[in-house]
Parts: sequence; C-alpha cells; structure tokens
Amino acid sequence: MPSSTHQYGMKAFFCIRQIALFITTNPKSVYRLIKKSIQRLQDFIGNNNLSGIIVALISLFVIVLFSYTEMYEVFEVRLYDLRFKIKPMISEWDKLVFLNIDESSINNVGEYPWPRHKYANGLGVLKEVGIRQVTFDFEFQDHSLKQLNREKIEELNNKIEKGKRIRRNELAAVELDNDKMLADGIRYAERVILPYHFKKETLEISDIDNDQKEEIEKARRRFVNRASIQVPMERIDEYKGLIDPDRVDIAIPIPELVKAAHSFGFVDRDPDTDGIERRIRLVRLFQGRIYFHMGLVMLMDIYSVNNDSILINPGESIILKDAINPISYQREDISIPIDKRGMMYINWAGPGPLEESFQHLSFYSLLEYPLIKEEIYDFFDEQERLSGITERSRLYGELAKRYNEYNSVSDLSIKREKSQNIEKIRSKIRDIEKGYAKPITEEIHRIEGELIKAKSSGLEEELYDLKNYLKAINIVMRVENLRDKIAIIGLTATGTQDLGTVTIYPEFMMVGIHHNIVNTIINKSFIYKIGRFTNYCIMFILAIIMGIVTQRMGARISVPVIIMSLFFINLLNIILFAQFNILFDELGATLAIFLPSATIAAIKFMREESQKRFIKHAFSHYLSPKVIDEIIKEPELLKLGGESRFLTIFFSDVAQFSAISEALSPTDLVHLLNEYLSEMTDIILKHNGTVDKYEGDAIMAFYGAPQHLEDHAIKACLAAIDMQNRLKDMRMAWRKHGKHELYVRMGLNTGVAVVGNMGSRTRMDYTVMGDSVNLASRLEGANKNYETYTMISESTYNAAKDHIVARQLDVIQVVGKDVPIQVYELIGKEGELSDQTMDILNMYNNAVEHFRNRDWKKARSLFRSILKISKDDGPSKTYYERCYEFSIKPPPKNWDGVYKLKSK
Repeated sequence: MPSSTHQYGMKAFFCIRQIALFITTNPKSVYRLIKKSIQRLQDFIGNNNLSGIIVALISLFVIVLFSYTEMYEVFEVRLYDLRFKIKPMISEWDKLVFLNIDESSINNVGEYPWPRHKYANGLGVLKEVGIRQVTFDFEFQDHSLKQLNREKIEELNNKIEKGKRIRRNELAAVELDNDKMLADGIRYAERVILPYHFKKETLEISDIDNDQKEEIEKARRRFVNRASIQVPMERIDEYKGLIDPDRVDIAIPIPELVKAAHSFGFVDRDPDTDGIERRIRLVRLFQGRIYFHMGLVMLMDIYSVNNDSILINPGESIILKDAINPISYQREDISIPIDKRGMMYINWAGPGPLEESFQHLSFYSLLEYPLIKEEIYDFFDEQERLSGITERSRLYGELAKRYNEYNSVSDLSIKREKSQNIEKIRSKIRDIEKGYAKPITEEIHRIEGELIKAKSSGLEEELYDLKNYLKAINIVMRVENLRDKIAIIGLTATGTQDLGTVTIYPEFMMVGIHHNIVNTIINKSFIYKIGRFTNYCIMFILAIIMGIVTQRMGARISVPVIIMSLFFINLLNIILFAQFNILFDELGATLAIFLPSATIAAIKFMREESQKRFIKHAFSHYLSPKVIDEIIKEPELLKLGGESRFLTIFFSDVAQFSAISEALSPTDLVHLLNEYLSEMTDIILKHNGTVDKYEGDAIMAFYGAPQHLEDHAIKACLAAIDMQNRLKDMRMAWRKHGKHELYVRMGLNTGVAVVGNMGSRTRMDYTVMGDSVNLASRLEGANKNYETYTMISESTYNAAKDHIVARQLDVIQVVGKDVPIQVYELIGKEGELSDQTMDILNMYNNAVEHFRNRDWKKARSLFRSILKISKDDGPSKTYYERCYEFSIKPPPKNWDGVYKLKSK
C-alpha cells in the first residue's frame, strides 16, 4: 500500500491541477475575483482603523517564516559584511606575532615540507630569547622519514681514514630522527601548542605491534586529558548544540609530539552557508567531552587558566574563571559570548589583510640568528666602546636584575609595575642599538647616490656587504624582540598557505584566524548578536508602528516616511554595530518597516489611482487636465455640497439654430454640432475652464472652480475671443464645403456664485448657481438687441480690461432684474487689433458720448459714418435707429440712459 505521505502528495497535486485548470478555462472569472478581492482590500485599508495593525501582524508572520530560510541568512550575512566594512577596525595587541614560513624561508632553507629538525632549531632559538608561547598552525599527523646526518658521516669517514675505532653510539648518531628532535625541541620550548582536527571517517590502526599500540593509546589518553574536559552527564542535553554528528574521530599529532606538547587545539573551520568565515566555533562536544579551539587554548594559557577553570553555557557564554589579565595584571572572570553552537563572531583587526596586520617575522630569521648573533653583539660592543658611553651595558645589567625581581614576586600589581619597567629598559636598549646601526644606513644611502652618478664594481660590492650586514642587525634585534610574545608558526609562502574568505577580505591567509580570535577576546571587543526572540520583538514594534502610521497617512506622504524610516533604522543599525558592536537583524528590521508600510501604501496608491481614473474619465470632457490634477490632489473639492466662490460664468448659444436643425438631417446635424462643440470645448479647457453642461447647441461653463484662479475673468475673455476667432476659420471651411455656417452668441459675467456637487449621494452634478449665473445667461440673449456676438458685464470688463479691448454697449436692465448694469462688447485681445478697427472704436465711443448728451443729430451722423466703413456693425445700427426715434420722440428729461430688455 502507498504511504500516507504519498497519498497526501497525490491529493495536493490533484488540487493544484484542478485550480490551474479552473484558471485557464475561466480567466475572466478569475480576473473579476482578483479585482473584487483587491477592491475589498482597498476598502478595508481605507475604512478600518485596525487595518494597519492587522497588515503589520500578517507581514510580521511572513517575515518570521522567511527568517528560517537560507535566503534570509544569505542576505543577512551580506548586510553584516557591509556593516563590517564601515565600522572602524579594533586595535592590535602588541604581543601577537606571526613567524612566517614565507618565500624567503623556502628560498634559503629549501623546498617545503622541511625536515622537522628545522622547527626544533627554531624552537630552541625562541626558548633562548624568552618567547612566552608558540603555536603551530600546521599539523603533524604522520611520522617523518629518518635522514642521514651528513656531518656525522664526514666525521666517521675521517676516523676510518685515520684507522680509528668507531663506537656504537657514534654509528647511532648518523641517523637523524626528525620526529624525536622536534619532540625534544617542543619539550625544551615548554609552552608549545599543537593543532589537530576532527575527521569524518574513523582512523584505522593496523600493521603495528602491541608496543606501538600501547604507545599510541598512552598518547591519546594524554591528548584527551590535555585537550578536553568531561561534561557532567546531568548537563549533557544543554550541550547538544555543540555536537557535529558527521565528526566521528580525531586526527591527533604523532605520539612523540603529543607527549611533548603543552596543549592542543582544534583548527576545524565552520564557515557560513556562503563559505565565508565570520564566526569561529570555540568549543565542540565529542564523545561526552568538550574540546577547545586553538585560539581558545592559546587564551587559556595566556590567562593562566587550566581546563578545570572554564565554565561553558551554550547560547550564553564561555567563562574563563579567575583569569590573570596580561594587560591589566588583574584577576577577573573573562566572559566570551557564544551561541548555542559555541560560535563567536570574530572582530577582525586592521588596518588591512593579514600581511598588514600584527607583527611578522620570517621563520628563516630564527635559523639565521645563531649564526650571526655573536658577530652583531661584537659590533654593538665595539660601537659602545668607541662612543665611550656605557649606557647599553648598564641597561643590560639593570634588565637582568628586573627580570629576576619580576620572577620572584607573586603580587600582580607589583608584577605589572616590574613589567612596565622592563619594557621601558628594553625600549631604551633598542633605541641605542638602532643608533649604532644608523651610520650603516647613512653609508648605504651615500653609496647608492654615488652609484647613480657612476657605476663602480667596488662600490657595488661594498653596498651589497653593507646591506647584508644591516639585514643581520635587524634580524638579531627583531628575534630578540620576541621576548614575552605570543607567536604562531604558519605557512604564508605561495602554494603553501591556506587561503579562505573572511568578512572583509576575499583572500585571507587563514593562519590569521587564531591571532584575531585572541585579539578579539584580549581587547574584549565582542560582537553581541541579539537573540532571535529580541529580534522578533524589535520587528513586531517596528511593524506595528509603521502599520498604524501609514494607515493614517495618504499614499504620497507615506512614501517619504517609509524612505526616512528605512534610512533611520539602517543608520541606527550601523551606529550600534560600529560603536557598540551590537548586532541585530538588519534585514528583518528593514522588512518589518518596509513590508507592512509598502503594502498599505501600495493598496492606497491603487485606491487613489482608481479614484484618479474615475475622476479623469468623468471630467475629462468638462475640465482641463490642470483642473483635473487639482481635483485629484484635493478630492474633497468634489464632496456633496457647495461653497460661495468669486467666478466668471460663460454662456453660449448658436444663432438661428432651430432653422439650421430643420434644414439638416439628424445625422448631419449631430456631426455639425459635435464638430462645433468639440472645438469650443477644447478652447474652454485650454484656458482652465470647467464645462458645466451642454444643452443642445448651448454651452455653459465657468472659470475659477474647482481650481482657484486669480485671473479667471481674463481667462474667460481670452477663451471667448479664441472661440470667436476659431468660428471664423470654421465658417470659411463650412462655406467651402457648402455646409451651414454657425454664428454663436456668448455672454460672460463675473460675480459670486455657489459652486459644488449638487444633487443626491447617488447622483450629483458639479455646477454653479446664483444671480451671477442668471445674468451671464441674460447677457448671452441680450446680444440679439445689438447684433453682437460676445457681451460681457461691467464686473468682467473691470477685471480683464488691461488684457482685452471692449466697447461700451449700453446700460441695460435684463428681465427679472431691478438693478441696471453696464455691458460691453468683447472685441479682441489688447494690442492685436488693426488700426482701422481702433479708429472705428474711437468714432463709436465719440458717437455714444453725443448720444448720452442727447445730441441725437450729431450722434446719428457719426453712427452713419461708421456704417459707411463697416456696414455690419450691429451696435452702430442699433444706436442709429435709436437716434432717429429719439429725434422724433425724445425721452423724458429725467431719462437715466437705461435700456430695459423686453425678453430673455
């Protein structure tokens, strides 16, 4: 029978297939469903005060799930690397030294690997100069081949030639046992730490006799006792995170070295998922015992802490109890923060890669030192004798005395004082000996200057000798400066070094990890990683705050708020890390800000865009794009209700439209009307007007709402002028094609009106109401009395007179109004009329003045002169006829000049 897992998998597959089939066969239904869901989500975000919190909680749930993925971890460590590049490097402890098996060492000693007695020789020198601790970075897992001692062979050959007897011990001396010599060297140097590593396969011990097996077992027992501590069985569950199930054995050094070494540390590396070294595992649980990393073993020795004085709390700290601080010379508990896997972040020292960090000395210098030290000491003694100043000898005597005092006291405060005095004396000795070498340096510079001027084989040979001698002086001084230092012997020559990638360097010699571990802990520059729960609390707070804030903001305002919040949280993260070594999840915090706020803002944008599309669609035929944009910025302008606003209202109507409509077929009439209305509407919108309504051939529009316009009267007048000019062009085209020509009367008035959405909540109309509106409508009709086409009120004229040319028509009283008003005919734009037109207007104004003064005869004569020039001038015709009527039957003496209209 198939397993239950298989059954569930088949059911899931069937469901997914059915869903996919439904989507492909019903795309419109799916689209409508998605659209409806989005609409409901938009309404929920817009109308529910708790929506911000709900979205924040959903976002937080997604972030928490994402935080358990490998992708999240990769992003987070990349952000960690970026922060590390920004933060300042920590200082280097001046006691840490690298003894490099470098290019120079290999060139002088020979190809690597070297015979192990070379290391023994170097360890002898280190012991002589007073090194404090030596650590090997490379392992000695296998026995080396024995070699012949060439010097002893030469001695035996000489004895044989002379017929002398050869003893058995002399024959034994011919064979070099490199492993024994290295073991003797390690034992002599005393504080030597050897590396080992855990293996993923079991070591097989075969083809060896019982004595060798017993020797190996003895070595392994010593190794285990020196390299690890037993975990109490009652606490074994606390340490499960320190176990690596794939590690099944330990590759320890050969027995001879195990017996000689001071201690041992594992050198296994545990890079992050991307292969980069950011942390180091300080402790590892194997077969019920805890083993220590090489760096931690070095520190335990430096702090004078034995295995029994170390307390391990996985997920919290490693405590080195009652440690003696080598800097402050005080006893204290050193607490090292670790995670549940025993990992500690390494705070890398600068200012550059390993070659530029800490102190470095070629291992070859140790082998050269015994050969040259006597000669260099003789040189120093000679220089002291020649100078007549015996300060150096006195200081050496003082130094020996201080060392004896230092070794004889146990009080740490006194030891610290003695140590400081010793360092001062050694510094003075170094300065004196550097002074002795200074003339050699000056002579080298002098000869180099001479050789630039002219080549000389004698000078070149002398220069070569001086440089070698100066190099020998530096070797002696640098080797002797190793006293009380912590040294690591490692491979740095090309082709031998172990390269890896660390936080800030893509190619880093991994021998540098140990000193960086020691340096991080000695300086107490620990990187404190905030726990997962605390990170989630931070994310929760940020998500809730951003959810509430963005829910109450508009979409556009929320964008800069989101950007500033992201900038602030990342800046805070960088500052906390750079200044206080505090590390919390930058990606999680960033997502906690971005995800809920961006979700809410996006939904609001969609909602606002939907509103914008509705507004643009609804008003695109009635409002200019600028006005629509203004409404979109302030949608409250379209709320139900009105407000009083100072506006300019426009009415237009086609003259004799009834006759035209009767003469045309419905299709032709609609085509002509649409052509006319389209052109007029475009001009209205161009001048930021609002089309209120169309009533057949009539157009109602207004300027100054919903967009506030200070110059609404000017825009209205200029629009009317452009409309009349456009109509002239259109009439020429209509005439050319044998179509009816349209003449349009227009009326404009400026005044206070109520503007807004009028109607019900389900059906409304954005319009204007009031007496000012009615007056504009009356002015449009009043054009008939003067045979004009554009009439404006006095208020409109006064608001726009600096930009237009208009002539006074009359003082009229429209139907339904008791107060007379002065009206004008709008002629054109200021500065654009011909001289002839301006002359006619001047004649007209002169004639009207005579008419007002009741000089009918003179006025009539002037109007007749105008009509001879422009026979279709409607106002002149009107006044010409009135002059005739008034000359026969004059108006009463109290006549106020007002003409009362008898129809609308």
